[in-house]
Amino acid sequence: MTALTMVANDSDRQMIAVQAQLRDIHPQRIAIIKPSAVGDIAHSLPVATALRHRFPHAELTWIVNQGYASLLQQHPDLDEVILYDRQRMKKDWFAGINYHARFFRELRRRHFDLVIDLQGLLRTALMVQATGAKWKLGLASAREGSRWFYTHVLPDDLWNMHAVDRYWLAAEALGAGAQRKQCKFPSLDAERNRWLATLASLPRPWVAMNLGTRWETKRWPVRHFAVLGQHVTMTSGGSIILVGGPDEAALADDFRKSWSNHVYSTVGQTSLRDLVAILSLADSVISNDSGPLHLAVALGKPVLSPFTCTSSIRTGPYGQPGGVVSTSVPCAASYLKECSHMSCMLELTPTRLLPALDQLLKTWQRYTA
Repeated sequence: MTALTMVANDSDRQMIAVQAQLRDIHPQRIAIIKPSAVGDIAHSLPVATALRHRFPHAELTWIVNQGYASLLQQHPDLDEVILYDRQRMKKDWFAGINYHARFFRELRRRHFDLVIDLQGLLRTALMVQATGAKWKLGLASAREGSRWFYTHVLPDDLWNMHAVDRYWLAAEALGAGAQRKQCKFPSLDAERNRWLATLASLPRPWVAMNLGTRWETKRWPVRHFAVLGQHVTMTSGGSIILVGGPDEAALADDFRKSWSNHVYSTVGQTSLRDLVAILSLADSVISNDSGPLHLAVALGKPVLSPFTCTSSIRTGPYGQPGGVVSTSVPCAASYLKECSHMSCMLELTPTRLLPALDQLLKTWQRYTA
C-alpha cells in the first residue's frame, strides 16, 4: 500500500466518522459562510441547493461580502443574505472594531444551529465562533488556525481536488451528497431582457471574452486574446462581447486597437447582475481564471481558458476538461501573484488554444442546430 493510498483511506475513514456524527441532526437555522470572491461563490452555489433539499424546512442564510450580495439576494434556495463589510476595518480601526462587535452580536442573535465555513480564514472562523452554533463545520485545509474553531473538520485535499468538490464535502457530510450539483442564481429577467435588446443586432455566435483578473500572473496578454477574437469573427462570423469592470477599460481599449471587427464592449458598464445576465446570453465564453469564467461554467456555458500560474485541477472549468489549456513551463501552477520573468505568457501562445477554440465554436453550432 502506497503512502498516497494510506492518506486517502485515512481521509475516507475520517469522513465516514463525521457523517455518522451528523447523520441524524435536524438543524432549524443554517448559515453558510463564504464571503468572497465571485469565482469561489460560484463554486459554492451547489451546496446551498443541496442543503435546501436535505433540510427543506430549515432557515438557510448565507454570509457574504457586501460587494457580492447581488449574486445571492433573492436566491431561490436562501431565506436570507447577511452582508459583511470587510472594508470597515481598513477605513477606520476603531470604527472597525465597533462594527465587528455589533456584527458578531447580530450573528449570535440569530441562534444558528449549524454553521458551515467554506472560506476557512481567521475572520470567518471568528464568525463561526460568534454564532454559538452547536454544529460548526469547516475544511481541514482551512488556514490561519481557523480549523480549531470547528466542531467537525472535513478532510479534504487542497491541491488535488477541484474547489467545487471540496466545498461539496459539506453537503456529503450532511447527507446531501446524493443530490445533483446544481448552480442556481436569482432571477435576472429584467437584466437579461435589457441586454438581449442591446445585443440583438450582433451576429452570432456571441462569444463573451474576459480580459482581466486581479493577479498579473493570471492575466493572459491582450494581444493573445485578440488573435482568438480574430479567429472567432473570421471563421464563424460571430461577435466578441467584452466583459469586465472599470479597472479593465484599458485592456478593452488595447483589444479593440488589435481587433475591432464585430466587437462590442460592456467593460465598465455593468453591475454584477448585468455580468451574469450577459454571460447567460452568451453562446460561449473565453476568460482568464477569474470570476467570470466560473460564473459562465455555473451557468452551463461552454468555455475556454488559458491557465498560467493556477492549477486546472483546483480551479479549472468544472466538468469541462477540454475547456482549459495550461502552460507547460516548469513553474506552472505556482500560485505566485508576482513573477519576474512571466515566461508562461510567452510559452502559452494563441496557437496552442486554437484547436480548443475550434471545438468551442463547433459546440455552439451543435447547440443551435
